Amino acid sequence: MQRVIVAALTGLAFLTLPSLACAQDINSPIVGLWKLTSNVTKIVATGAMQPLAGEHPIGYQLFTKGGHIIYIQNAENRKRPAGATATDAERVALFNSMVAYAGTYKLDGSKVLIHMEANAVPGEPDRSYAMEISGNKLTLTAASPFMSSTGQQIVSMRTFERAE
Repeated sequence: MQRVIVAALTGLAFLTLPSLACAQDINSPIVGLWKLTSNVTKIVATGAMQPLAGEHPIGYQLFTKGGHIIYIQNAENRKRPAGATATDAERVALFNSMVAYAGTYKLDGSKVLIHMEANAVPGEPDRSYAMEISGNKLTLTAASPFMSSTGQQIVSMRTFERAE
């Protein structure tokens, strides 16, 4: 009988481990909705900083307590179509002025590892960011340089303010 009780308690302990991990996520300071305040890239070769979506991009990043993420960004001064239906050129301009993806994330110390499950541009690789939270400000800096569409090595830096 004692073996049955020990086995039952051991099984119960293993069943509660996933809920303990979620409980840790609830207390993580990254959990919540963050409003984008800046998105710049640093060109590695020159150190020059360039805004990716204007000086005042519009967007949000959501980190859930369960480990999911959603990010959307629109460039400032995004133009609406002139008519009721967008032309092909207008659709291209709209697509090129936004970023959108969703997936899961894991925290590894001060790093955020993002696994893409849905992306406006399929096939983009998973990403890793160094995370810094100071009060209501979140800064995500790409953990390593990656290539831009121009073939230059860049480092992405995004800043957010807590929205909720």
